[in-house]
Amino acid sequence: MRKQLAAASDGKTNDVIASLIDRSLRVAVDEEASTAARVKALSPLSLAGIDDVGPALVELLAPRHPQEVQSRSLVTLIGFGAQAIPAVLDAWPGMGPQLRSQAAGLMLARRDSAMELIKALESSRVSPRDLDPSTAQQMKTHADATVRALAVKLLDAAAPKRTEVVDAHLDVLDLAADAERGREVFRKNCAVCHRKEEYGTEVGADLATIVTHTPEALLISVLDPNREVDPKYLQYTLLTVDGLAKSGMIAAETATSVTLKREQNATETIPRADIETLESTGMTLMPEGFEKAIDKQSLADLIAYLRQS
Repeated sequence: MRKQLAAASDGKTNDVIASLIDRSLRVAVDEEASTAARVKALSPLSLAGIDDVGPALVELLAPRHPQEVQSRSLVTLIGFGAQAIPAVLDAWPGMGPQLRSQAAGLMLARRDSAMELIKALESSRVSPRDLDPSTAQQMKTHADATVRALAVKLLDAAAPKRTEVVDAHLDVLDLAADAERGREVFRKNCAVCHRKEEYGTEVGADLATIVTHTPEALLISVLDPNREVDPKYLQYTLLTVDGLAKSGMIAAETATSVTLKREQNATETIPRADIETLESTGMTLMPEGFEKAIDKQSLADLIAYLRQS
């Protein structure tokens, strides 16, 4: 840290920044401080060197710390670039599901760190079972061809075929279902991309059109979402000239830009001059593997709710 600050042109400024970092680090690790204060204190640590603050940031990923502190520590740590990834992977076994999902997403945002995640899978340092369905699909549809090919090879080998999954869940159709319980399943699992009644966002398919579908057709749509894909809901991957990987449906195109749309109606416009590659994945935003997120009764309840007009 001191060497980095010494490169600044103003010695007084160096001292001010160094003092800010020292104070911020003390607050960030102070378990008696408020969560809001600790989260705020983490931002200035990006001005330091990873050797100075990296160990503290890794320690703040421990589950005893508030989730907001863990999350912000992870963002700050990965902000140091490729040199931080080994520390993130060392901390992986102790991360909860949400933090793992965030860590994977941050690593997949850059080509070099995405390859480090691939290597961790190859060496069994990270298990395919550690990845939620959305992360697995993000890897298999990554903008970088090498990352994409290796992810498909590694993850598909560990995943059951979709037709087998559907067949194994046909007994769901015989369960007594409750649409009211299904409403809660929808709100927790589907509302980030779909809207029904007053819940959710309109990113994926219009659910008003599926109320007449048979229960079996809905079961297939949920468990095998890529069996039939409307082209307007296809997911695209985009790689920028700076090596940033992005994905989403194409919401708009102009002569000079492309706008991508993702979960929760989030949009991002990228200038065409910044685009290295733009490719269709042939898949929807809805990830495969939904059967891992809910049990069979919840699936039956969800189908009942989706058929409710």
